[in-house]
Amino acid sequence: FFFQAEDGIRDVERSRGLGDVYKRQGINAEYMGKECSSKDYIAANSVQGVLTQQGGTTSDFAILLRDIGKTCVLSCDNLKIAEDLSSGMIGNHQLREGDVITLSGKTGEVFEGDVPKSIIEIPKDYEEVMSWANTFSRASLKVNAFGIEDVKLGKYLGAKGVGVYRTEACFLNPERLKLIRIALFTDNMDLKNKKMQELEQLHKEDIKAILTEMDGLPCYI
Repeated sequence: FFFQAEDGIRDVERSRGLGDVYKRQGINAEYMGKECSSKDYIAANSVQGVLTQQGGTTSDFAILLRDIGKTCVLSCDNLKIAEDLSSGMIGNHQLREGDVITLSGKTGEVFEGDVPKSIIEIPKDYEEVMSWANTFSRASLKVNAFGIEDVKLGKYLGAKGVGVYRTEACFLNPERLKLIRIALFTDNMDLKNKKMQELEQLHKEDIKAILTEMDGLPCYI
């Protein structure tokens, strides 16, 4: 993992840079900080998990993290992070940047080292309750999606379509944010039009992938 940097655009860029470096090296990095907010989104989007000393498990940022498929353990009571954000303590165990830890988003536990992981299977109780609902319901369950991965997960869990696809969410990817910023702030109209065309093509590909995945099921975009 690596530690959250201090406030400021420069530090957020540093954190995102570290996350991108780890990702290119095939390392599943975690992002650790005293407390995270929306300004940490870009950095958090580059890692596999987020661990904080403070913060709410039902905060906007926690919900956003889960929406983009990130494991998060927020407000870890036993975690104490140094004032200079260079190290932390869980109980008597010291943590430094580069140490390997594993987070359980289900139980909120933090494990030392790389613990074996597995994909959570759908509980039998959930399948039974959903079968009852399908028997008596007049409406079908649909998934609210920020992207194709949400659509796939919703379909796996039994969704019969897409209730709403948030089109603006497809621009949250760091690479696409660069295209948007160039399109918005450049005075070069040729460059602006080029970046808008690139965004349009990406948007079409997103929607095509969603419609293909749902294979005829209703999708509201």
